[in-house]
Amino acid sequence: MLTTIRPENVLQQVCKQAVSLNNSSQCSCSFIHGTEKGQLMGGEAVVFALQDHQGRKIGIRIQRESTESTSYILGKQVEYLKAIESLNIARFQKLIDYGIHGNQLICAPFMAMEWADGESLHWTDTSPASLSHRQKIIQAIADATLDLLQIQRPGDSAKEYITSRINRKIGRALGGKYAGGGVEGCRKQLDLLNEFWDPDLDTAPHVLIHGDLSDTNIIVNGNSDVEKIIDLGWSDMVPLQFAAVYPRFLTYQPSQVCSENGDVVSFDWAAKHTSIMMRDRAFYLDCIKRRAYSEGGIALDFYKALDRHDESRRYWWFRAVHQVDAHRAMVASHVALYFNYESVRRSRICVTQVGNQIGKNHVQSKSKKLGIYTCKNQTTHIARGGPKHSTGLSDMMAAVSFVDIVFFWTQTSAAMFDEVICEEPGCLS
Repeated sequence: MLTTIRPENVLQQVCKQAVSLNNSSQCSCSFIHGTEKGQLMGGEAVVFALQDHQGRKIGIRIQRESTESTSYILGKQVEYLKAIESLNIARFQKLIDYGIHGNQLICAPFMAMEWADGESLHWTDTSPASLSHRQKIIQAIADATLDLLQIQRPGDSAKEYITSRINRKIGRALGGKYAGGGVEGCRKQLDLLNEFWDPDLDTAPHVLIHGDLSDTNIIVNGNSDVEKIIDLGWSDMVPLQFAAVYPRFLTYQPSQVCSENGDVVSFDWAAKHTSIMMRDRAFYLDCIKRRAYSEGGIALDFYKALDRHDESRRYWWFRAVHQVDAHRAMVASHVALYFNYESVRRSRICVTQVGNQIGKNHVQSKSKKLGIYTCKNQTTHIARGGPKHSTGLSDMMAAVSFVDIVFFWTQTSAAMFDEVICEEPGCLS
């Protein structure tokens, strides 16, 4: 049910909380940023900004619908914010007040938190323009991610965790209650479990992840300092090995390809696959590595899981297990986890070389075409143009799935590729 939100009730709620907090008999509060007339939108919520008589700025986030589900999600956020504050983890908003089921003044689930001054991060290949600013932001997010690993709890083994979720999806799909996600896709996800599951970390604790470290949820100031990380709506406790992912602003998100009438017809997986993105991801991994080898323990396990050669494929498999939009994207995309080896043996793949690997994390930026790769008899080689290289079929699997950054290893060097294009329609279907 949609909730009617009255600004005067929001104002009264904040004043009531301020009086209680300051043990005073009166309080004057006022809206700021014009939110009494035009509220800010935050996903499934509206956001008001206020300031009390002591100058404290407060953001109050109110769910637009009051349901059992929204109350449950908000309850988890409250739990996680309290845990974050108890450990003095920096860069997250402090919780001031909340109502998991609403109250007499605000008849919907709400949270009041300290206001995050600054602007949402705008992250592209050209913004921020300064390399030092980009690296400062990446370092801050890497530190925040590792800090959250302090929040742990025992849970199902990693294998049981994934299996139970896929089996629930299969049950819903069989009952016709999983729109956009068929039974076959779910079963293929289950078939891939042993490929992506790490038995050495099977019983590692569940740890807290933010779940949506996109640029809109990162608030920065004019010097590109990360002021706050906001919106824990997708936060969750997950097995450590599946927590080891890149933040979303450094992830190869597919862009939707739409028809003239706006229908989604396919997904472009190479949209963010650029040399700048690869450089930024390499720096993020290096930030994680430095702290991991300094601290050891769970941070080191996190780094080793993140440094897997199949990280991108593994990430999208995990996303597809949990979110129907990613499930649809995987099914709709011909460059997907789901292809058979015989099709790949017959396919012809065009690749672009970004540069040769020159030691750890040093890559030349000049690009050049290498020619056409043809997969034959378990071996891949250049059919025309460029020097001869060869690799096993398993490496070609990684190359054509989810546009991974992949390495074609030879005895003396490795070539890094940033584009993989199937030249024959349907060859990867």
